[in-house]
Amino acid sequence: MQMRTLAVSLCAALLCCAAAAAASPDMTAREADQTLRSAARTQAAAQAEADRWAGERDALTNEERELVIREEWLGYQVAKHKAYIGRERAAIEALHQRKETFVAVRQELEPLLDGLLERLRQAVAADLPFLAEERAARLEQLEGALDDFHLSLAEKLRRTLEALRIEAMYGEQVQVSEEPLVLEGQEVQARVLRLGRLGLYCQLPDGRGGVYDAGSGAWRTLASGDASELAKAVEIAGRRRVVELITLPVQRVQP
Repeated sequence: MQMRTLAVSLCAALLCCAAAAAASPDMTAREADQTLRSAARTQAAAQAEADRWAGERDALTNEERELVIREEWLGYQVAKHKAYIGRERAAIEALHQRKETFVAVRQELEPLLDGLLERLRQAVAADLPFLAEERAARLEQLEGALDDFHLSLAEKLRRTLEALRIEAMYGEQVQVSEEPLVLEGQEVQARVLRLGRLGLYCQLPDGRGGVYDAGSGAWRTLASGDASELAKAVEIAGRRRVVELITLPVQRVQP
């Protein structure tokens, strides 16, 4: 394209010189040559200027194209970041709501945990007298945890639920142990059978049996028929007898 422009310029210069020669018949060959060279230099300078402008035009065109591409990219990024910001604002709002909920729960949960501890104390006191030291120690530890300022509320809740779980688990256990007790005013060493929270029974070495009376808070002697049923129950609990239906007196314990 540039060579074509230069050729056109040279042709124009030659035509100008020819026209000048025709207009001036007295012009010598040397003068014509000088005129031609001057016209050629003028055209070369004009061509160089045209090439410079063409280069600048191409550079500006490329720059414009890059700016358009960059503008499109920035527009995409703006839209994308608006979406990000919207989601982050929603997340922050949700966190604020959770914080408010947590504060409300904390204000209600701490008194609730203290109330649960007191109710658990009352339930243990009104329950059958088994594992007294273990249960008392657990209640004391739970009270210390609830009064610990540095312990998190979540940990206090966990320990309270754990204590409740263990107490509930006692209702599903069958346990046989050797313990001293007082039966009808007499201190004896007996085998004690606990059927969950349904009843607490004792078996003496001489074959007699007893049951804990929750109403009076004392042990009383079982009838001979119930004592034989108790003996079967003790053997079943010790896995020395096949499981069978046993009839024993039970009492409802008010927690």
